Amino acid sequence: MGRGLGIGQTGRHVAFTAGTGVLVFIDLVAHLLIRLLAANGGPSVLGLYQESFTVDLDKFSFEFYTSFTTEDEAIGLDMIEMLVGACKRFNMPKLFIHHSNISSKGTGKRLDEAGYFQKF
Repeated sequence: MGRGLGIGQTGRHVAFTAGTGVLVFIDLVAHLLIRLLAANGGPSVLGLYQESFTVDLDKFSFEFYTSFTTEDEAIGLDMIEMLVGACKRFNMPKLFIHHSNISSKGTGKRLDEAGYFQKF
């Protein structure tokens, strides 16, 4: 991760993105996933690359809002969902929160949190 995101090692961070704009934040998502797994007995791959930046898992939070046209075009969604699952599994609900809007086949409708379509 470069300095371009301007994030700190601690604190609350919020990002809004759509489409390919998610790519800017995928390194951060991967970093959080790797750190969380390593901190909970998973394989530590942190030694495989030079880590110039790291976050404090107990004092850092990232709230990520994404929007995609279709689920097939949802870049990085698998990794994002892995991090959501890891946060639940390891009881770290505030580390990463993901909100997503995915249109239904470009119809101009999106699913709300309850799974119902709404116009946007």
